[in-house]
Amino acid sequence: MQTVELPDQRKITLLLGRDEQNFSSRPVLELLDHGVTVQWWISPQGDGWNGRLTCEVRGPEPNCVLVDSVGMHSNVAEMVILRAGG
Repeated sequence: MQTVELPDQRKITLLLGRDEQNFSSRPVLELLDHGVTVQWWISPQGDGWNGRLTCEVRGPEPNCVLVDSVGMHSNVAEMVILRAGG
């Protein structure tokens, strides 16, 4: 699990599984606002036990890149832009 602090008391967490033989698992991102989960996102690619989240949190729209760097999914990268919504 990896958590990145965002502006305005928000956080984004990368959740990974432990079973390296579960090839149907995928990385999951959880967005929290003031400690409460407000959204989940499941990556359509990548292995569910591996990944790294890198975020740029300055500016009006924080953005993150989820990279899977091991095995046959080693070139997978997903960009996530965080926008306010109603």
